[in-house]
Amino acid sequence: CKILRDNGEGHIADRIDPPARPRAMSSEHKDVIEKNEYLLQNLILDGIHAALVEHGVLTIEQMEQVKALKTDDEQNRKFLNFFSDRPDPTFTTFCQILRANSQGHIVDMIDPPE
Repeated sequence: CKILRDNGEGHIADRIDPPARPRAMSSEHKDVIEKNEYLLQNLILDGIHAALVEHGVLTIEQMEQVKALKTDDEQNRKFLNFFSDRPDPTFTTFCQILRANSQGHIVDMIDPPE
């Protein structure tokens, strides 16, 4: 399969030996996202859209769907719906983006230090 990929035939190699899928969001993180009213009410997406896409938290298409909604509440609900279906490592990335953008108080609520 390596030879196929090296020769530009990755699509064939992927059929023979599919790449590993990223691990789904853990049930613990998914519960935090889906059941946390603080997150829903206090998340400010304005200003972090680009970072969320750049770091793979959401796709461009997903972010465009979020931004098309009128109210912050609608945008947050749509974002969290998409986000809860992303691979587990995006939870950590999301928390890092929040901390870097003055929203660390949200991280303290959804991912408190042990």
